Amino acid sequence: QELSARGELAVRINFYPNYGNPDGSFRTDGWWNTHPYTTEVDTLVRIVGVKFYADGGVAGVPGMSVPYMGGYNAGSHGDIWYSQSECDSFVQVIHNAGYPIAVHCIGDSAVGLMINAFDKVLNGQGNTLRHRIEHCRVMREDLIDRMADLDLVASIQYTWARTESAERYEATYYPEVLDCVFPWRRMLDRGIRLVGGNDAPWAALHTHAMQTISLVTTRTSEKDRPLASWLDGDQLTVEQAIRAMTTEAARVCFEEEEKGSITVGKLADLTVLSSDPLSMDPFDVRTVSTGMTVMDGVIRYNQLGSEHIAIHDAGTFRLGIDDRGYWGRYRALVGMEVDGGDYLAAGSLLIAYDDNTTATALHPQYDYETVEGTGIESQEPGPFASEEIQVIFEDVMETHPGAVEVIQRSYVWDGDSSALIRYTFRNTGSEDLNDLYIGQYMDFDIFSWRNTGSWEENNGLGFTYLTNPDSSGGPFFGMAMFDTSGVHVNTGNAFPIPSRFFTGYEEGETAGQMRSSAFQTEAGDPYDYAMLPSYGPMSLAAGESKSPFTLALAVAGSVDGLKDAVNSAYDRLLSLYGLPSGVGGLPAAGPSLLPVCRNYPNPFNTSTIICFRLDRPDHVRLEVVDLMGRRIEILIDERCGPGEHTLQWFANDVPAGLYLYRMQTTHHTLTGKLILQK
Repeated sequence: QELSARGELAVRINFYPNYGNPDGSFRTDGWWNTHPYTTEVDTLVRIVGVKFYADGGVAGVPGMSVPYMGGYNAGSHGDIWYSQSECDSFVQVIHNAGYPIAVHCIGDSAVGLMINAFDKVLNGQGNTLRHRIEHCRVMREDLIDRMADLDLVASIQYTWARTESAERYEATYYPEVLDCVFPWRRMLDRGIRLVGGNDAPWAALHTHAMQTISLVTTRTSEKDRPLASWLDGDQLTVEQAIRAMTTEAARVCFEEEEKGSITVGKLADLTVLSSDPLSMDPFDVRTVSTGMTVMDGVIRYNQLGSEHIAIHDAGTFRLGIDDRGYWGRYRALVGMEVDGGDYLAAGSLLIAYDDNTTATALHPQYDYETVEGTGIESQEPGPFASEEIQVIFEDVMETHPGAVEVIQRSYVWDGDSSALIRYTFRNTGSEDLNDLYIGQYMDFDIFSWRNTGSWEENNGLGFTYLTNPDSSGGPFFGMAMFDTSGVHVNTGNAFPIPSRFFTGYEEGETAGQMRSSAFQTEAGDPYDYAMLPSYGPMSLAAGESKSPFTLALAVAGSVDGLKDAVNSAYDRLLSLYGLPSGVGGLPAAGPSLLPVCRNYPNPFNTSTIICFRLDRPDHVRLEVVDLMGRRIEILIDERCGPGEHTLQWFANDVPAGLYLYRMQTTHHTLTGKLILQK
């Protein structure tokens, strides 16, 4: 309300104050009715109803008429928070106050209690307040019929009913219960109105509306994957799913005359999509992107003509790239796909500034944004690899003690089973940054979320890996981290870790995990594990850029296959850095070793990275000149130590054209072309 009053709110909010708490306890402050129901519909913030919780979920276990078959709750009927008389009383109080009710019910026992309560308060007069039941996971046929007779609305969350969760439900519910799980098409066919959503933040990996629509129409994240019989048959059509998220969502809030469709006289709230979802295969609807959003006739978001994802295709695997630092199929549409299966659920670069703050692209923080004026830059072929993709993103959180810009450059080669990901970090703030730790988190779900893994020394080219313990033929996914001299770094922080460490922890806990060396050397019993190669400590002076490491990401059918893939990636890395081949780091210095200098990407349109390598300390002057030899900028003019050095040339104020970099040392001068495109 304060944001709206200041004119700073750019979305419309429909709000449901809580009558009770998620654990079934009462609110003693009477808070819910201190916010009067908002009758005005053309507004930014509306109080449109009251919510309470009838059974488990966040704070407990859904209430079931049939006991649970398996799991830690085996033999239990779950958690029902209130008796029938209490439910009757709550519904009566809220209904008489004139508020629509949204009640959290996952299990059939909770649904039954609430249908009884609604039946009593409506007393045959019809559901004039448009009360609704949230979630509706387990719905017996008799409950569906009664819900339809009372005209109660079902608010469903598209992201839960998918085959990737089938194993968990099948281990929890008896077969006769499974047939009642997520029967949403049957509910719609009986005349129940459906309102669709994605249950953020609990289903935050599926935040894109078109992805959720694709999921509810196919119930799978993998194309052509057979569904369990109890899941198959209750999918919605694309049109039904869209209507539930638009016209039906507007109706349940009494806004059908104002919102929900593009109609003369209604609010100019609309979304421009990249493709027509009604003319596509339902599975491919998840590839539809949002080009523009308009609210009240004002363009709030406009990315028409911009690319936000790209997909590497090496032939042996496909790897999705998102322009905001997120890895995984839920934002990049493809995670890491091998033989038709997509196994990369989520990943991100992590930057631990200190013991209390960590930047990440993961839920629930989403700290990175694409640097303004940049986007996906793809080259096929590139100067070093068959395919090269560059994205530039930055940490935009003001609560973090530093400001870091990240250039992420990825490389794949046709037919190889590995990719290289090189990061360059630039301190865009005015203060030096010290004691940074940087890591790459990757959460692979290989056939299921229950995986195992270990650490493999690999004769000095060590890597951590994950696989499914029930699948002898793999796939196995491995990660290694190498510094700019080709030496493996920070093996102590590279082991498999429980993925909950980085999706459920606070920033300080995440930083503590990154800075410690207490990670496991083996994953142990199957669990939801992830991987985290980590680098640090690192300093970054104000305005300074560094490229401290490159990651190797590999896939194979066995640990031995991973060794071959990592070794091949290492050879590619040596070529990328201009290093002589051979395991174990830099070769001995000698008079025959000349400085090496190269840049990437090339061509480029915003900035390019220039890296040079010295075999011994020397004074280096590196400048950019035009074709007439006129100096454009001096990038460095100082004494440098041996090894690899990285600089970045920002060409924002320079006209497009052909330029040269010129590197001068005591005994050598090297030049190279810089192709600036705008």
